[in-house]
Amino acid sequence: HRHLPPNSRPLDARMSGHYKGHVLVIDDRVPYPSHGAGFPRANDMLHAIHSDGWFITLYPLMFPGELWDEAYGLLPSDVEIVADHGRYGLGRFLLERIGYYDAVLVSRPHNMEIVRMAFQAVPHFVNESPFVYDAEALIAPREALRLALEGMPLDEVRAKKNLDSEIALAAGASSLIAIN
Repeated sequence: HRHLPPNSRPLDARMSGHYKGHVLVIDDRVPYPSHGAGFPRANDMLHAIHSDGWFITLYPLMFPGELWDEAYGLLPSDVEIVADHGRYGLGRFLLERIGYYDAVLVSRPHNMEIVRMAFQAVPHFVNESPFVYDAEALIAPREALRLALEGMPLDEVRAKKNLDSEIALAAGASSLIAIN
């Protein structure tokens, strides 16, 4: 067994082991494939990251009160799920975890908006670590098309502003994932 220094925190022991590194994944919820809306893909991504040898902390931002038995029936047992923190506990969580993660993956634009605000409050959280933004898909063009089909088309200036705002969410990310 590998022993940690006496001043180590309990989290140091939990995250030690034969991992390539530690990844913080922030998404709406535990990715139950049955929920659709990109969750089958998110579930596949978590399993791929885990299979590649990474320790994963999953932070459900919008639906933090998941049922443990169901979640661990879906995910490997060594994935850490940060339950019951949600969007209002994110800043405190980031402060507690400065220096722990080798990479951060944030999924979906609405989550990225919340995470960006939290990063402003905790600017040292993502220093040199890769920060990946999984936009999943560009929503602004799809929304503009939906409105046009419903007879309420956006004017060109508003449509461009919506798209520019969505793309701006990726600023500062080391990588961007978008599927269209």
